Amino acid sequence: PSNSMATYWSYWKLPFFGEKDLNVVVSELEACHRAYPDHHVRIVGYDAYTQSQGACFVVFEGR
Repeated sequence: PSNSMATYWSYWKLPFFGEKDLNVVVSELEACHRAYPDHHVRIVGYDAYTQSQGACFVVFEGR
């Protein structure tokens, strides 16, 4: 979304630092989408070396 930085994004849960199981991450994304079907769900990946965002994108778009 073009205005993604102009709005407030809240965390679903505490960050999953060090999580290596993709199934855990995907199940949490789906649970968040089920709980908030009208909202965008975004995932943010952090780079531990540079201590900054490595990747960020919308996984589910709101209705």
